[in-house]
Amino acid sequence: MSPAPEGPVLTVFPLLASLLIDAGVNPKAFQGFMGHATIEETFSRYGHLMPGTRNQARELVDAYMDAAAA
Repeated sequence: MSPAPEGPVLTVFPLLASLLIDAGVNPKAFQGFMGHATIEETFSRYGHLMPGTRNQARELVDAYMDAAAA
């Protein structure tokens, strides 16, 4: 993958990032779109924009387990 462009084009990256996150794009795919070498870079830069909390994760797992037991 080619390096990210420099200059004024970089100003659209935050907009692109927020649109991809809001659309629910998989984090690994998002990493590729943003040109990041590692997922750690992606989460470090944009993790604060990604939805979800620990409580939400617990609720999702609980709901999954309840559905599987039914």
